[in-house]
Amino acid sequence: MSRELETLRNSRPDNDGANSSGAATGDTSPPPPEAQWETSGPPTLDESGLDTIAFQLGSCELNSELVVDVFRIFTAFFYPHLPIIDRNICISQIFLSSPFLFWSVLAIVVSRDIKPLYGDIFSRLREPHQSLLQVSTFTIPLPLSSIQALAYLTAWPLPVNKQPQDPSWIYCGIITNAALYMGLNHPNPTPSLRSIGVLSGSVQQRRLAWLGCFSLSTVHGMFVGVSPMINTSLDLDLIERYARDPPVPREFSHQVMIQQIIAKYMNILLYSREMDVNHPLVFLVDSELDQLRSNRTTEWTPRVEFSLYVAKLHLYTMTVIRMQSDSTMRDVFLKLGFTAAIRIIYLANQGIAYTSEDDFQIPPGLVQRTIPKYLSKGHVLAAIFLLRYFALNSLATAEDQEVARNHVALTFTYMASLSTHPRDEYARVARLLGILSRQNPVNIEEHKLRIENRMGASLIFDAITTGVELRNEPAELTEDGLDDATKTQDAQAPDAAEEENDLELTGDPMEELSPLDFTLPDDIWGDALWGMFGIGGMDPSSHF
Repeated sequence: MSRELETLRNSRPDNDGANSSGAATGDTSPPPPEAQWETSGPPTLDESGLDTIAFQLGSCELNSELVVDVFRIFTAFFYPHLPIIDRNICISQIFLSSPFLFWSVLAIVVSRDIKPLYGDIFSRLREPHQSLLQVSTFTIPLPLSSIQALAYLTAWPLPVNKQPQDPSWIYCGIITNAALYMGLNHPNPTPSLRSIGVLSGSVQQRRLAWLGCFSLSTVHGMFVGVSPMINTSLDLDLIERYARDPPVPREFSHQVMIQQIIAKYMNILLYSREMDVNHPLVFLVDSELDQLRSNRTTEWTPRVEFSLYVAKLHLYTMTVIRMQSDSTMRDVFLKLGFTAAIRIIYLANQGIAYTSEDDFQIPPGLVQRTIPKYLSKGHVLAAIFLLRYFALNSLATAEDQEVARNHVALTFTYMASLSTHPRDEYARVARLLGILSRQNPVNIEEHKLRIENRMGASLIFDAITTGVELRNEPAELTEDGLDDATKTQDAQAPDAAEEENDLELTGDPMEELSPLDFTLPDDIWGDALWGMFGIGGMDPSSHF
């Protein structure tokens, strides 16, 4: 293992900004200078040819004006997060050639409930879309358009009653295996042969789809606690080559490269039990993440910064969870995690959604509902990390406890403000934070996690389990109990099922966080906070 670590150290980029994985693969060419990058340009929307089309799926019929409105919102707020389809978006062409992709875009946008009319539309569209999804997913082999549709449903899954019902991770497996079958992981397109059964697609579309499959599967793997699906040196080298291509939008490229660095080292971190090797390796990964930023001086946006710190927090959290004896190093990683979590919450509260100069008649606060769900999960991880290791840790200093409580309160306020229904996912997060925050501080060393083998996700799973117990409900599933719960839910009418939902948030949601009900300091983002990290006077927004 020591020899392997030395090899990894030797593969680190030099100070001149050489490619991080090129040294290991023989590609020593430096990345193209930022000034030479060609932007692919903003997405454009083609609204031609809609007058003769009847937009109907099952019993859900929509007029062309509404369809255009939805696609305008998708183009402005959703597409830039995951630009894996042609940036020249022709509505009629997508409808005629890729109905699953078309209706998935509609379902994703209206399910975000960012306009009053959308809730009713989604209630009519959900069932026929679910039927279309089942048919399309089992149409073997999957065409590229179905991979793209499922990728968008992975980033923006439709609402579920309980988090374990979220199908994102299942979709990751489907799109990754379908992409492998199509040969998207090969530089040269696979011929469109009848024996294979799918069209190869354009080179650019193939590359963007493969980058999307990789990025989504890696980030979702972190949140369910499994190692990256795509992790061989050859695959990761190709990912980097694709990401560095000028036509790839730079912000998307940076997001992919963050996941590429994590995937490159994750298996060693997971399966090595030698802490003397793991600690230097964690610092090595941390350094490569920092160097990624120093090599990409343009288009380094708050969204990329957010993803960078979420990756760092996962790295620190999984290290802290596995450390049992070295309290000094554990404290170092806890403090690093403390800094990362605060930064994540700051960026989220500043807003990481895309903005537009066009008038979409969306309340400013609800625009944040357009961000991918995995970004919201990073926000939740930051709050739970602060709760466990600082706000509710009697061993933490009074100053750290107060700062942590302030930022958990900010997260609660943020989630509660995005909730449009007392039982939606934002309300459930707010309720969980409120329930957890009612606990008294304890000696964290005497309260071990019940789940320790799910990387940073262990923290979230344990917090949810604790929340269930604090509601005096059984935390473990049994076969009989699961069957009974399923039968009960199936037997109930929809309204009754909602009333019995154990995640219901009643009354004023702000009351759920009563232990944190105090005035936040005026300079919560000012010198007093950042001075704790040796960077007093720093303006957190100066990076952008």
